[in-house]
Amino acid sequence: LTLNTNNFNCSKVVTFPGYQYSTCFWSTSTTLVAYAPGKSNGDSYPMVGDTLQLMPNAIKAQCTQQYADCANFLFASSATISISSPSNPPSPLVVISAPTAINSCDDLPIDATASSGRLGRPWLVVSWNVTCSTSDVAQTAKAITTYLNKNVRDSVSVVTIPNGLLSAGKTYAVSLTLTNIFGKSSTGIVVVTVNTENSAFIPIVKLYTPTIKFYRWQDVNVFADVVLSTCRPSNGNVSLQYQWKLYQGAQYIESFSSSSTDPRYFKAAAYLLNPSTTYTIRAKVSVSRSGYYGYTPYYSSDSVDIIIGRAG
Repeated sequence: LTLNTNNFNCSKVVTFPGYQYSTCFWSTSTTLVAYAPGKSNGDSYPMVGDTLQLMPNAIKAQCTQQYADCANFLFASSATISISSPSNPPSPLVVISAPTAINSCDDLPIDATASSGRLGRPWLVVSWNVTCSTSDVAQTAKAITTYLNKNVRDSVSVVTIPNGLLSAGKTYAVSLTLTNIFGKSSTGIVVVTVNTENSAFIPIVKLYTPTIKFYRWQDVNVFADVVLSTCRPSNGNVSLQYQWKLYQGAQYIESFSSSSTDPRYFKAAAYLLNPSTTYTIRAKVSVSRSGYYGYTPYYSSDSVDIIIGRAG
């Protein structure tokens, strides 16, 4: 048979869970590639350990000019194999972020949507764990862990921990472990302090970026989303001041400044940052209140790590 590199429905050659919705093509005369997205409801994904069956009378050896009796080549009979993991499967990259501090009356948002490595399939395991800086609220931390593991089974949306589960004046460590279909796992962690009642003017700062990996030819853009506490006094206007800093490792790059004209955004133009380098971008947001004399400004901060690739 002549090698056909065009796409075709996999059912012509093989069967496996979800083969009806899958597309195959021959990348070489001996390698069949299958794109298996599964049904939209996710019930037909092929997984490690599932069975793949070769259809009878579907394939035979490729005909080349060195053979004169191609017409006598026999079709392969049916055969089955178990789907196995690749020899070096990729690991997930867990990217979890949260405000460094929230006020005593606010819910806690946890964002793991930038995590990657699930390989087009649902996570095999999503495991949350919460610990607290003091043992007197160990049961509270356990209750938060139970809440997350019961209600959050993916990483596609921002998670909200209800304020009622949090204790003022405590610091929580929230960790997330993700395991992909090949059994590879990674863990990310954030540490958040719940402020006491008298810190109602501290802002909640969250940095957003379209990706954590940029290439040199791309501009780097990060947005600082700021939410003022729901328990702050309603009297008096407030204004926000933004301060952006760029770090390489622990070293602050004092000579660099954001080129954005909007203070809510950090921008680094293409080719300014070094390739194959990880940077940390930090935003500090301070709150000023009109009508209050001699007060100390309140502030909060957040940071995000980005990677500059060499090529794209």
